[in-house]
Amino acid sequence: MTMNRNSLFALALLAGLSSTDATWAAPPAATVLVSPTGRPQSFDVHFVPYKVAGYGNATFGMTHDQVRALIAHDYPAALASLKEGSDITSGLRTLTIVVPALAPGPGPATITYVFGNGSQRLAAVNVYWIATGQATAGQRAALVAAGAAVVSGLAGWKWDGAWLGRVIGPNELVEFSGRDVSGGAVEVRLDGVDLDVQTAATAAPLTPLVHRPAAPGPARLRLSFVSDNQHPDVYRIPAGAF
Repeated sequence: MTMNRNSLFALALLAGLSSTDATWAAPPAATVLVSPTGRPQSFDVHFVPYKVAGYGNATFGMTHDQVRALIAHDYPAALASLKEGSDITSGLRTLTIVVPALAPGPGPATITYVFGNGSQRLAAVNVYWIATGQATAGQRAALVAAGAAVVSGLAGWKWDGAWLGRVIGPNELVEFSGRDVSGGAVEVRLDGVDLDVQTAATAAPLTPLVHRPAAPGPARLRLSFVSDNQHPDVYRIPAGAF
């Protein structure tokens, strides 16, 4: 079953504004800023829940050595870029690679594998496409299109909690944020792009769109996949990350 983007936006907006789960993406007030920027033209409806199991062939629960072997097999061209370090937000152990090309994003992508504090097994994966320096209009548009391609494959599934098109900064947008029934989470976020913004409130119509051109500088598309966003002893997510 396929639904158009206007139906999708209405359903996601209703779900977000009516959420009563304080641990999820419930807004602090009844009024929020939303944007249709990067909204998919259509999506396929699935009548089963989505399970956040990892990214690509990397599945949550893998050991450090298993992820290293996966990188060598799946991304041989990126093996020379492999770096071991710590996540700047949580302090958890990481493996990071730069892939020369990765669909659907434009150009190279950075993939960071994050390992749990207690288990030392794969707990999260972050993927970035970044237009550095002074991003061009074409580069920004390519990031928006890539984000829409990812969201089109996510938004039609059943979620325990979800948001679509929430504006969180002058030119920063959470295109999609979803949580599965087991606490796994996925987020698609754009930063440094032109946005069409409007105000949404419960029991009120959407306000007219206001265009926000992006300020000069870089632009970024980020995908985040997390195995469990509710147990800080395994994966310490800062407040407001989802």
